[in-house]
Amino acid sequence: FREEKEITTGGSYFIKKDASSSSLELHSVKPSDSAKYTCQVSNDAGKVDCTAVLFVKEPPAFVRKLEATKLVTSGDSAKLECKVTGSPVIAFKWLKDEMEISSSPKYTMSLIDLVASLEIVNCGVEDSGDYVCVASSEAGSDRCSSTVTVKESPVFVRSLEPKDVVKGSEMLLEGQVSGSAPFTVSFYKNTKLVRNDKRHRITVKDELVALQVLAVEPGDV
Repeated sequence: FREEKEITTGGSYFIKKDASSSSLELHSVKPSDSAKYTCQVSNDAGKVDCTAVLFVKEPPAFVRKLEATKLVTSGDSAKLECKVTGSPVIAFKWLKDEMEISSSPKYTMSLIDLVASLEIVNCGVEDSGDYVCVASSEAGSDRCSSTVTVKESPVFVRSLEPKDVVKGSEMLLEGQVSGSAPFTVSFYKNTKLVRNDKRHRITVKDELVALQVLAVEPGDV
């Protein structure tokens, strides 16, 4: 019997019997198979039964995973969030580059209705890496991951300097930037974009950016 309803061989149920014993096999069990099962034996003299309670635990499975990749600007905070299903009790842990991390001023962790979140506060380049959320229970475990990349905005550590040059000579304006490469570099004369041409050469090498003007003219002022 399943609860109070008699069951027979068929579907996911298989009943085996011999002269003095009987067994019930359930195949491909699922949480909905959780119930009280009773075996009843009877003859002309009477009947007897025994009962077992089956509780099928569902292993954790992520139904909403972390973003595969996340790009963050240095100084901002980043929030990673995922959702899991499964039978309780489910425990969560977070890893960065396969090393477990815990709540701290840098990391804020929360768990609400099986939605796990990790907030990385005031991100720096050193916070870039692979973050993993692991959900585990007696029934099994599951994991999902996100690659976080923290980029620094470009900052001039050495600015362009004013120049006095002779007409017809060559002029070189050079500056140095820090930040996360690659950089997109544009030069402007007043508000007009300067393009690479016969007289203008723009170069970018590592952290150095330069504008070379060949044969300076009065109009270059």
